[in-house]
Order: sequence, then structure tokens, then C-alpha cells
Amino acid sequence: MAQLTKAAEERIIRLLVLEGLADGKAIADYLASRDPASKTSSLTELIDRKFINEDMVARATAMIIGVPYVELKNITIDQDILSIIPQEAQVRVLAIPLGEKDGLLNVAMADVTNVQATDYLSNLLNRPIRVWMSSEHGIREMIEKNHGDFSGISEAVQEGKTEAAEDQTKAKTIVQDSPISKALNTILSYAVKTKASDIHIEPL
Repeated sequence: MAQLTKAAEERIIRLLVLEGLADGKAIADYLASRDPASKTSSLTELIDRKFINEDMVARATAMIIGVPYVELKNITIDQDILSIIPQEAQVRVLAIPLGEKDGLLNVAMADVTNVQATDYLSNLLNRPIRVWMSSEHGIREMIEKNHGDFSGISEAVQEGKTEAAEDQTKAKTIVQDSPISKALNTILSYAVKTKASDIHIEPL
């Protein structure tokens, strides 16, 4: 699910209620009684308690952010299209290729607000992409449908992230006092910010 501000979550809830997709009174009563110190998002709690579901939230999020939405359970994607993104990458960022049009690869993602994930896919494939919003469970079901149980791959991805983080920490410890290292870090930091700024998502 996309990482949203509290204000954006409130807009999504209002939209679902206005569209008649959720019980406004039941939701209001629950939100009034929830622990104000809870760190869990209100949308996650409402999904867990069956007031709403992931597909509703994904569709409403797409409308508010201004990106297209696709419900994956209603479509079939050719294997040659699915293979454009390696399975490990699909699992890593929860993304499914939908097809190509006008020189862009259309990709369904669970979190279209994740600029790093979008940038990662674009660089991995060496091509521009257009993101579509979809629910996390819809993407997971599509991956399992086409690749089988991917729990082992998920574990490997997490282990790889952990090892990479540990290696990076060790490297920083060794060279953190080097003037050359400090200069490179400054340059790389600027480059990352510049690259990320190339991808724009309408503010909430």
C-alpha cells in the first residue's frame, strides 16, 4: 500500500464513504475509539477490521494521487510481457509489467509513491516506465499465479538487503574519515537527489 500522509488517508476515507463503499458512521465510531497513540495507519486498521478492503483503498488512492488504476484479478498478462521484469525484482518492489505503449512500459505497483522503487525498475530495465496503482494482494496473487509460491525469493531478497546494508556500514566505518570519501559522498548525494527529482508524482 502506498505511504500516505494522515490528511491523504482522511481524504481516501471520505471518498469511500461518499461513494457509498463504506459505512461512514461505523468508521467514524471506530476511529473515535482507537488509541490516538497507535502507530498503525488508520487505513491499515480499517482494512484489518473489514470496514474496507485493499482494492477500495488502491482505487481511491489512484484517484487522489492522479495515476491510473488496474485491478489485476480481471486481466490476463502474456508470459512474454511478465518476463520483462525479473521475478526477483517483481517481488522486491511488488510490481507487475502490464505491457508497452507509446515507448513506455506500463507497470502496476503497490506503492506508486515509492520514487526509489520506480527509479530502481527504470534503471534495471534501462527504459522509461509509467506506473499504475494496484492493490498489494492483487500483485502478490499475480506473482504467485505465474511463478508459484515466492516466499523463498522474498526471504532471499530480504537477506540480500540486510547483507548489503551490513556491507555498506562496514565500508563507511573504514573510510568515513577520508577526505576523498567525504567528497564522493557529497557528489553521490547530489546525484541521487537530482535523479529522484526526474520522477514527479502529484502532491497529495
